[in-house]
Amino acid sequence: MENELIHSGMTYTIIRPTAFFKFLSGQVDRVKSGRKFITFDNGKTTSCKPISERDLAEFICSPLTNPKQENKILPIGGPSPAITPLAQGNLLFNLTGKKPTFLRVPSNFFKVLQAILTPFSYFSSFFRDRIEVPRIAHYYATESMLY
Repeated sequence: MENELIHSGMTYTIIRPTAFFKFLSGQVDRVKSGRKFITFDNGKTTSCKPISERDLAEFICSPLTNPKQENKILPIGGPSPAITPLAQGNLLFNLTGKKPTFLRVPSNFFKVLQAILTPFSYFSSFFRDRIEVPRIAHYYATESMLY
């Protein structure tokens, strides 16, 4: 699709999003209330470039009025280098003055959960509809959202 658009002769701006989740904002509330920051495995498996909702909206809308962004491919992410969830947690604890405490969830937990649910999915639409959740969770627990 990108190639077709680029060679169409139309003015274009392609925004390549990584992924945007509200997960980090939920983590902020957890840390503020004295609860543990949740990481998968050792907290260093993945990394991302956090971006606020406002900055994300501005990034997406800015090509509409900025001619310098015409005929470009723009990857999206926050302005800083990519950081791991462990580093994100440490930053939040530092900002809130709380002692760093982490809840480390093994990413393979989702594979085990999927294995447990799979036999039930053959007989029940309830489980069949939910079998993708642990597969998707494992993906997000083990893959960086940078590309």
